[in-house]
Amino acid sequence: MLRVLRQRDFALLWFAGLISLTGDWMLIVALPVTVYELTGSAAATGGILIASRLP
Repeated sequence: MLRVLRQRDFALLWFAGLISLTGDWMLIVALPVTVYELTGSAAATGGILIASRLP
Protein backbone atom coordinates (compact mmCIF):
# COMPACT_ATOMS: atom_id res chain seq x y z
CA MET A 1 0.00 0.00 0.00
CA LEU A 2 2.77 2.46 0.84
CA ARG A 3 4.43 1.78 -2.48
CA VAL A 4 1.30 2.88 -4.31
CA LEU A 5 0.97 6.05 -2.20
CA ARG A 6 4.51 7.04 -3.16
CA GLN A 7 3.21 7.87 -6.62
CA ARG A 8 2.42 11.55 -6.27
CA ASP A 9 -0.67 11.72 -8.49
CA PHE A 10 -2.33 8.72 -6.89
CA ALA A 11 -1.52 9.98 -3.39
CA LEU A 12 -3.07 13.38 -4.17
CA LEU A 13 -6.19 11.74 -5.55
CA TRP A 14 -6.48 9.39 -2.57
CA PHE A 15 -6.07 12.15 0.02
CA ALA A 16 -8.55 14.38 -1.82
CA GLY A 17 -11.09 11.55 -1.72
CA LEU A 18 -10.43 11.06 1.98
CA ILE A 19 -11.01 14.75 2.68
CA SER A 20 -14.19 14.72 0.61
CA LEU A 21 -15.59 11.69 2.46
CA THR A 22 -14.76 13.29 5.79
CA GLY A 23 -16.67 16.41 4.79
CA ASP A 24 -19.65 14.35 3.64
CA TRP A 25 -19.83 12.52 6.97
CA MET A 26 -19.55 15.77 8.89
CA LEU A 27 -22.50 17.16 6.91
CA ILE A 28 -24.56 14.02 7.55
CA VAL A 29 -24.01 14.45 11.29
CA ALA A 30 -24.22 18.25 11.55
CA LEU A 31 -27.30 18.90 9.40
CA PRO A 32 -29.87 17.02 11.54
CA VAL A 33 -28.33 18.39 14.73
CA THR A 34 -28.60 21.95 13.40
CA VAL A 35 -32.17 21.46 12.21
CA TYR A 36 -33.18 20.06 15.60
CA GLU A 37 -31.51 22.92 17.46
CA LEU A 38 -33.19 25.54 15.25
CA THR A 39 -36.67 24.02 15.16
CA GLY A 40 -36.87 21.73 18.19
CA SER A 41 -38.96 19.42 16.03
CA ALA A 42 -38.25 15.72 15.65
CA ALA A 43 -40.50 15.68 12.57
CA ALA A 44 -38.39 18.35 10.84
CA THR A 45 -35.23 16.46 11.77
CA GLY A 46 -36.70 13.25 10.36
CA GLY A 47 -37.77 15.10 7.24
CA ILE A 48 -34.27 16.41 6.62
CA LEU A 49 -32.84 12.91 7.09
CA ILE A 50 -35.30 11.47 4.57
CA ALA A 51 -34.70 14.32 2.14
CA SER A 52 -30.93 13.86 2.32
CA ARG A 53 -31.26 10.16 1.44
CA LEU A 54 -33.56 10.60 -1.57
CA PRO A 55 -31.02 11.81 -4.15
